[in-house]
Amino acid sequence: MKSWPTIIHTCKNHLAKNGELAFIISPTQTDDSVIDHAFQMWRDCADAGSATERRIIVYQAQEATDQQVELARRERKLLTSYRDLVIMRPKSEQ
Repeated sequence: MKSWPTIIHTCKNHLAKNGELAFIISPTQTDDSVIDHAFQMWRDCADAGSATERRIIVYQAQEATDQQVELARRERKLLTSYRDLVIMRPKSEQ
């Protein structure tokens, strides 16, 4: 995620006047936590002066097994069975 601000600025310079740029990203689940990359992307887009929209997309074909659900409950952890769609556009377009 360290390179994300550079990617935003590079893409922003190539975006058409009424253009949009969309990224799909999944959270990263570690042993102890879930890292919400989409939130960081949203913040960096906002800092760059872009309007940003975030949509959560649930996997249609992926379902958690009973064992995964039970483990998540027992260990009080989130299941990361979704992706985020982050849409960036010039602020004047919203």
